[in-house]
Amino acid sequence: MVALRTSLLALWSVGCFVDAVGLPAPAGGDAAGAAAPVAGGPVGGNGEGAGPSGGGATGGGPPGRQECPPGELVATIDDGLIACEPIATELLTAISGSCAVHYGWRDGCDAGCTMGPDKWGKVTGTGCLPTGGDCNCQTQDLGANLALPLFGLNMDGGVDEEDRFFSAFSCTPGTSAEVPCGPGRFVTGYDGENTTCAPVSGAALDYVRASCALVTGWRDQCSNCDLEPTKYTSTTTLACDAGMAGSCGEFTLGEDTLQMASFDTDGTVDDDDRFYIGLRCEDAVPDETPAARSCLAGQFVTGVTNDGDLLCRNLDELAMRVFREHCSLYYGWRNDCNNCPDPPAKWGRVGDGSCSLGTGADDSCGSMMLGGQLVDLFGLNTDSNVDNGDMFYVAFRCEPEWTESTQWTESREVHGVPLARSE
Repeated sequence: MVALRTSLLALWSVGCFVDAVGLPAPAGGDAAGAAAPVAGGPVGGNGEGAGPSGGGATGGGPPGRQECPPGELVATIDDGLIACEPIATELLTAISGSCAVHYGWRDGCDAGCTMGPDKWGKVTGTGCLPTGGDCNCQTQDLGANLALPLFGLNMDGGVDEEDRFFSAFSCTPGTSAEVPCGPGRFVTGYDGENTTCAPVSGAALDYVRASCALVTGWRDQCSNCDLEPTKYTSTTTLACDAGMAGSCGEFTLGEDTLQMASFDTDGTVDDDDRFYIGLRCEDAVPDETPAARSCLAGQFVTGVTNDGDLLCRNLDELAMRVFREHCSLYYGWRNDCNNCPDPPAKWGRVGDGSCSLGTGADDSCGSMMLGGQLVDLFGLNTDSNVDNGDMFYVAFRCEPEWTESTQWTESREVHGVPLARSE
């Protein structure tokens, strides 16, 4: 089914949420003092229906239980009253500014080869770094009205059973250091008078670095087929899974030391070969716990109880939702393009839960079982013998919101269990 992807970021930023029966949350208090939290401002109870969860205090006493709306954290606490702010933009900024895709190739590297790539490149949402004489970086508009940095990987000679393709997904660590409260920082502790705050990048990227993987694969004799790859691998920042008929190794590329996955192709790569690419994040659930004065490491304050204890939660689920809703890979190919400045003749776009076809025939989108796990994959079909005149393109991008021109083929609504990975 083709549908426009709805942005959680837009929902969070305007405080638009629904309850279990699909109705908007109430905007005011009832006779018992229950009310919906007010986004972006102080939230408290005064005995007149101003308490977000349960009744407020009576007789001008201290506020009762207070909680932020979904998708928000406490930014300040003033005289026991919390003020909440949306967090999606901060999470998206942390992920987009820290994560990169690495893609490479080596000739003469059949099964059992342990060497790293001869040619490789690194691409983020804002820039690109190529190596190799006829690889390049360029910025193209692939129909989504955005300037997209693309890394272009060019082969040397004909691609056959002695060629190996390398890939890695890496995110630099964020920061969790205690800092003065202010814009972009959220409360981690409160002793009744003083608050402590931290940025969210450390906790968010701890989840992404361990749990979000780049998946790549290949299959022969698959011209416009809908079959799964016969070889596949996956990598997170911290680990590599050789998958099926792949291999893993740690290599230093420029300033980066990476866990890289690779597979070799079999026979001549021509018009019936298919290359696959996808993203996959492990499922996460919120872990909310009360605390007297300070949250556990990696947790942030979302409210206070009637007894004045802090309500603390981790950011894994929120980081997962932002990544799935806003981050995607672009993958493409062009013939007769030895270091040419042209865009891919064929390309597609894939995220964790979605896939869309760009231009070119015989490509595919599908949810496939790899090692017992469900993964969304874009499949790119090459249209001729692949040699030193061919260019493969790759990009990684986290958009703040989907544009109306972007159509997504919804490949699944419920995510399966995470990809199996090596320890």
